Amino acid sequence: MRRRRRPTAWDHSALGRHLYQIGAHDLAIAELREAVRLLPGRAVAHYNLACAYAACRREEEATAALRQALSLDAGYLKARLLLGQLLATQGELDAARMEFESVLALQPESSEAQHARYELIRLESLPSQQPGGDSGKSEPGG
Repeated sequence: MRRRRRPTAWDHSALGRHLYQIGAHDLAIAELREAVRLLPGRAVAHYNLACAYAACRREEEATAALRQALSLDAGYLKARLLLGQLLATQGELDAARMEFESVLALQPESSEAQHARYELIRLESLPSQQPGGDSGKSEPGG
């Protein structure tokens, strides 16, 4: 009888990405969490998990996964962009702006920078903060 090999981190990651792409986000999270467990030092593993969390509207977990990805690779533009979007959704507009500006500073000619410019314009179009504001906590735009 042949022994089956154990799934590798790459197997879990590939399956998780596939499940994410077909909309099975909860199942994707389970696979991507296993990939992160097996590859804790890979920023992309944390980013993929963050995408699945974000798709399930689990913003706090997505934010934590993105911060972990950025602690491993501060120049990970896609992670900075998604973190900025999540922070804006959570009403943390100043922190979101900083993430978008970081993307522009790191690679101003990238497609991510173009997206960051759009997000900054979108932030500027939001209703202005209350006088004496509450540290950027205003209602985010759709």
